[in-house]
Amino acid sequence: MSWIDLAALTMTLWSAAKGYIYGGYKMFLHCLGLGVALAMAVYFQRPFSAYLNQEWQAETVFAEFFSKNSQLVLEAGTTQTTGLNLPPLAGQLMLRLMPEAQLLPAATGEGALALMATMLVKVLALFVFFVFIAAIITLLIRVKHFGTNWKNIPEHQRLAGVLLGALYGLMLSMVVCVALDALSMLGIFGFLHQDLTVSYLAWMVSYLLQFI
Repeated sequence: MSWIDLAALTMTLWSAAKGYIYGGYKMFLHCLGLGVALAMAVYFQRPFSAYLNQEWQAETVFAEFFSKNSQLVLEAGTTQTTGLNLPPLAGQLMLRLMPEAQLLPAATGEGALALMATMLVKVLALFVFFVFIAAIITLLIRVKHFGTNWKNIPEHQRLAGVLLGALYGLMLSMVVCVALDALSMLGIFGFLHQDLTVSYLAWMVSYLLQFI
């Protein structure tokens, strides 16, 4: 067990405690909102990524930054057919967001870096977009229930809130786990790779990604 598992457990217990306070109905809305935010982020990822690259030249700037902070990735080996050595969790997401990358040869280290930087910036943009949408949905839920008297919630609603709250915390932990796995491609976050290798949460995410 790594600190990532402890952080996920803390988030899950905290969300379960909030679920007991707010009840099952509100926590159900939070879980639903999280799912909607993730679906919207995936659906709008391509136009959002294109906007970032056209207006802000995000991929070009990030490729230069990535080439200076990816020594650990290169040392791990990029001599495969495609020249890519993707992280186990985020790599699956990268190939789904950019399936053409499997067909693009990157025989040189420079070509591999440019391709990996493009894939990484797409995943990070997806994560930022997801956080933005999730924050808006959470704010709308809070506004809708502002002033609600949570002291009169029945006990069965509170118990349902505990279960849904724990589910919400676990789902959020999984999303953060994939984001950390993507950041592990950078040399300055290279320590995350070892932490994720011994993480039960990362193993769970890897197992679930096979069915998505």
